[in-house]
Amino acid sequence: MRVTKMGAFLMPPSQNWPYISGDNTASFPPARPPRPLYFALLFLGLACLPLLFGSLLVRLHGPQLQAAAIDDLRAIADLKAAQIERWLAERRADAEVVAHDADLIDRIAQMLTSDAPLARQRVGDHLAWLQHAYGYNAILLLDATGQVVMQRRRGRDEQEMIDPDLLALAWRTGTIQRSDIYHDPVGEQRLDWVIPLLSRHEGVSRPLAAIVLHTPPADFLFPLIQTWPTPSSSAETVLMRRDGEDVIYLNELRHRHDRDARLHLPLKQAELASAALRDNRPRTLAGRDYRGVEVLAAFHSIQGTPWLLEAKIDRAEVLVPLDDLTSWAVGVAMAAALGLAIAAVMLWRQQQRAADWAHRAQLSERDHLLTLFYDLPLIGMAIAPVDSKRWLHVNDRLCQMLGYTAEELTALTWDELTHPDDLGKNLELFQQALRGEIDSYSMDKRYLRKNGSTVYTELHVQLVRNSDHSPKFFVATVQDITSRKQAEARLEALNRLYATLSATNKALVHHRDLKSVFDEICRVAVDVGGFGLAWIGRVDEEGKSIEAIARAGEREDYLQSIHIVLDDPIFGQGPTGRAARRGLFVLCNDIATEPRMDPWREQLQRHGLASTAAFPIVVDEKTWGVLSLYSQQTCFFDDEEVNLLDEMAEDIGLAIELEQLEQKRLAAESELRAREALFHTLARMAPVGITRYNANGMRIYGNERWSQITGMERTRALGDQWLACIHTTDRPRVREAWQEIVAQGEGFIGEYRVRRPDGTIVWVYDQTAAERDNAGAISGFVGTLTDISALKEGQAQLNRLTYHDTLTGLPNRDLFQSRLEHAVLQAQPQGDTVAVLLIDLDHFKQINDGLGHPAGDLLLKQVAERMRRRLHPEDTLARLGGDEFAVLIEHLDHVEEGGRIAQGLIEVIDPPFVLEGGHEVFVTASVGISLFPNHGSTAHTLMQFADTAMYQAKNHGRHSFRYYTDALTQTAMRRLSLENKLRRALEKEAFEVYYQPQIDLKSGRIVGAEALLRWTCEGSPIPPSRFIPIAEETGLINPLGEWVLRNVCRQGQIWRSEGLEPILLAVNLSPRQFTQSDLFERVEAILAESGLPPHWLEIELTESALMSEGGNPAHLLDRLKSLGLHLSLDDFGTGYSSLSYLRRFPLDSIKIDRSLVRDIPHHADDLEIVSAIIGLAHNLGLTVVGEGIETREQLETLRGKGCDRCQGYLFSKAVPAQEFAALLREPARYGLTSASATPAADRPQRSPHSRSP
Repeated sequence: MRVTKMGAFLMPPSQNWPYISGDNTASFPPARPPRPLYFALLFLGLACLPLLFGSLLVRLHGPQLQAAAIDDLRAIADLKAAQIERWLAERRADAEVVAHDADLIDRIAQMLTSDAPLARQRVGDHLAWLQHAYGYNAILLLDATGQVVMQRRRGRDEQEMIDPDLLALAWRTGTIQRSDIYHDPVGEQRLDWVIPLLSRHEGVSRPLAAIVLHTPPADFLFPLIQTWPTPSSSAETVLMRRDGEDVIYLNELRHRHDRDARLHLPLKQAELASAALRDNRPRTLAGRDYRGVEVLAAFHSIQGTPWLLEAKIDRAEVLVPLDDLTSWAVGVAMAAALGLAIAAVMLWRQQQRAADWAHRAQLSERDHLLTLFYDLPLIGMAIAPVDSKRWLHVNDRLCQMLGYTAEELTALTWDELTHPDDLGKNLELFQQALRGEIDSYSMDKRYLRKNGSTVYTELHVQLVRNSDHSPKFFVATVQDITSRKQAEARLEALNRLYATLSATNKALVHHRDLKSVFDEICRVAVDVGGFGLAWIGRVDEEGKSIEAIARAGEREDYLQSIHIVLDDPIFGQGPTGRAARRGLFVLCNDIATEPRMDPWREQLQRHGLASTAAFPIVVDEKTWGVLSLYSQQTCFFDDEEVNLLDEMAEDIGLAIELEQLEQKRLAAESELRAREALFHTLARMAPVGITRYNANGMRIYGNERWSQITGMERTRALGDQWLACIHTTDRPRVREAWQEIVAQGEGFIGEYRVRRPDGTIVWVYDQTAAERDNAGAISGFVGTLTDISALKEGQAQLNRLTYHDTLTGLPNRDLFQSRLEHAVLQAQPQGDTVAVLLIDLDHFKQINDGLGHPAGDLLLKQVAERMRRRLHPEDTLARLGGDEFAVLIEHLDHVEEGGRIAQGLIEVIDPPFVLEGGHEVFVTASVGISLFPNHGSTAHTLMQFADTAMYQAKNHGRHSFRYYTDALTQTAMRRLSLENKLRRALEKEAFEVYYQPQIDLKSGRIVGAEALLRWTCEGSPIPPSRFIPIAEETGLINPLGEWVLRNVCRQGQIWRSEGLEPILLAVNLSPRQFTQSDLFERVEAILAESGLPPHWLEIELTESALMSEGGNPAHLLDRLKSLGLHLSLDDFGTGYSSLSYLRRFPLDSIKIDRSLVRDIPHHADDLEIVSAIIGLAHNLGLTVVGEGIETREQLETLRGKGCDRCQGYLFSKAVPAQEFAALLREPARYGLTSASATPAADRPQRSPHSRSP
């Protein structure tokens, strides 16, 4: 920078510059002719002059450049260290807010102890809000064992890696711990904060949970480190720490190409790092970096961490301007030396010339040399007299810098060009130089360009004196540093804006009410963000105007005079009004030139405001209000600033949403507390025990009466411990019943015995009902417990004396007769079937007479016990007298079932009985069966006819059963035989699946097939109408249906592997299959096992399956639908045919029942029904399939009504898999229209089905 100054300083004090002063006529004393010695000395001097001049430049200007660079590095290191410390402090403040959130800790404790869904949802919502508000990559919730129980993250799933030592330290000290920067399992760098949550019990703190905040340094920390404020090819900022005798570089290094962000070097190889890490304090050094390159560096330790920040730049880059200047100077000096040498030679040859001409030539060459220095394009230069502020001469670079011509600049004074804020300091330094106090001065100074803009410069002024030390003139060098100043200003603005956003987020987290939050946000925007005015406006309920509800800034009075009406063509067109209407931010970077700012321009300019921006505050997808900000600078709002301010407005909207949710939650909690208080009051006064359970059946509450009944303390009977008070005999039954109601969400009513701690047995009546939340899900159970011991004891005594057999404990004839009469009365209005079985032991008299009555009594008791275990609990087994027993069966599904039960009783009596004394005896039984209403309508007649049937069994060889009629007996025998054969066939998989094609009515192609089950037994086919009902009744339909589904999926995959065109395979599910609790898992496993794509499988369901009580059919269908398969409603048009199914359930198609298709087109009513079904189905986006098509008329009628697919004997009967494959190999076999038509199965649908058995 000081090249030209130095050239001027080297001039002899007595010399003037003729081209500046205009004294071109100055006389010079005549010179004597040069002597040879003089020429030798001159040549030697000229030879050394370029080297001496270059060395002098390096010595004088090099240290100054390095000092300036070190100052910049120190400032950058200090700034970056402050940014990192602020960023770490903000993250720790975030953690402190979470650690002291008592409400969150209580919810987490409630979730971990009771697994309450509401608590889990609230904790999840809170963690999601924290992640969104602070931008963490992931937030983990760990229980006291260190296991992750909840997480919220963005992007890909990652394997979590938590430092157990760091977690243990946080719990042990009770303080927030920060990890070092480390690599996770996938190689990404992370920085974690571990927040311990402790519970206190009796003064002892125990770990409750921990929250881990994951933040990737590459997204937030490293950009702060790696951003350099000015352009540079070598400068970089490095974050490091010491690790034993090594130094670890934490961030990505600019000059390494392997992208390894953690470079390890021994201290002896890291010269600079080793010196800086010795005492870990701020300092500046020069040396070699990790590349071995000489650099200048400034170091700054990061408070509270072992990290050291290094800001460095290559020394060669710092000296680049000096190298360029030295090259210019040496080149010019060599050229001058060469010219002088030529002149000297000429003088040597022409010694006769006058010495004064030689002297003038030397002076001319010197002036030329200084002129070259003066006009260098690297830096602005000017010369000014000491008695005036006008410049005598300026170079081209200074003219370019200020935008004036040389003539215009010399006509102005330099104080006219100086920015008013810098003029005072400049004049003071100027006067000090004139008074002789200083010879030179430097300062950062702003000049005003010709176009009115400002240029930032670095000014250096040197006073040149005469030989008598009087001031002669000033030489000034001016360097343009506008880019550097702008970079610094930009960095300062971003820091200010980040601080504003951080302070805003803190206000949102710590707020107590929205009004104080809004006031604080406006204050922060003005005090921290540097805005001239900030206000928040609320859109009124009608959405017509905006009213200011919070403001800050000295110009608040401006808001008193404005009125914003959104639909006004003038006062609604400003940034605030447009942002409210559009829901997007609006900028005005120059209020003076924006036409739509006319109504407010004068007031804003009077307040010194030059630009404005408005950001909508959106709540629940509606504009709730507007955040308006004003700046004193034009073009203040750039893209990065706008993005951050828009994010701040989003955070405000999120805070409002959370506040609204919080108010709703508080209201709900208040109502809940009132209800709980009422509940507890009633519970204390209730004469029965009251208890509550969570959704998993764990007991969470019991009143005092409950404790009195059971004898257990309330606090010790929580969870499932209350089951311990139940009598050991009843406990398995009650536990099983509880597991069932928890799984199915049903109520529980039952009686059982309770054993108190003192050994007392108490009979209780337990009545429990399920509680459901707003979504219909089970949230818990509530029940009452009544002590019925006295009632039970009285009933037992009465029953034993009156209605029970004293030998076997079974009901006697009177009780059996009473129950039979009651069963007949109940069955009459409902049309149920009731069965009476009379059982007589064959040859009992011989055993009784031969072994004695005690042996006979023991035999009767063993027979009774065997039959009791064989029958269902709801069946009645009675002893009528002697060796005669009776069984009452209510709600008989089929008349043949009575025979199956009778056969089971006969078989259970067949094994030998062991009596006292080791006697082994055999008895058989004869059974007679009568049915209501088939055989009789009264209890008396039923008993009489059953007795008759029993004697028929005895007359036909005993050891058998007989119905009151032979026809029923034969039917029952045949049904029992068929059931046995069905079981054996299922074991041997002696079934075959047939396939009936489904034809697309537009293309004529086979697009689907319905799977139909076929069974051939002993060479004869058994129709499905015979064996399917038996399978339903006996429960065999579940394994049978699963076998069909697995077989169909395998066959479909085989056809695909053979290259056949894929088609939709439909399989029917029976109502009993549909109620299986693990149906979804079975279907999913079969699809995975077979490899068949789910979208080629269709499940057909009947209306009866969808109408079945219990469970949640819509939920099950949604889960099945999620697999990608199709769902179809079979036999539509029969039964209820409720259109609500078509809306409620995720169906893809419906099948019109064959009963409606049979009589079309001749039956007008059926035709209208079919037409309506097709129209409604298509309106709902469903595919319609017609089944049972046997005639061409039926086909054409359905086609005309818009039916999509058909199946029936008109196309093909159901055929085995091999024959069906042959059909698939015959393209366009069923051509109906143009072959280019698109089949219904290939267009978008909601989902199709099939029929298996």
